[in-house]
Amino acid sequence: SQWAKFYEGIVNSPIIGNGYSSFGNSLDGQGDAGVHNSFLLVLGESGFLPFSLIIALFISLLYRSLTITRQNITPFLLTISLIINLMVSHVFFSSGIQIFILVFIIYNLTKKTANKLV
Repeated sequence: SQWAKFYEGIVNSPIIGNGYSSFGNSLDGQGDAGVHNSFLLVLGESGFLPFSLIIALFISLLYRSLTITRQNITPFLLTISLIINLMVSHVFFSSGIQIFILVFIIYNLTKKTANKLV
């Protein structure tokens, strides 16, 4: 499993991480492509606090999008799709389309909340 392969790197520096691009390549130097999970990438490179913030963001997006599924199911489905993509991809921070989708979800949820208040 990917988590087991990079476990030692996470345990060595769980609070502050191992630094930018440290999990982009294999830790053992065998030429592997590195971690293929954006959540694991954040945990390994940045540490526990940024990892917790990313998890909190996506839990919040899931909850907020779930509450409006009767009016608009699109944000919920996009959130689920983005989470699945983050679990199998490590290019979230360099992929314009994935960042655009995240911003689009946040915009739609914010717009729906603002419309309720008016």
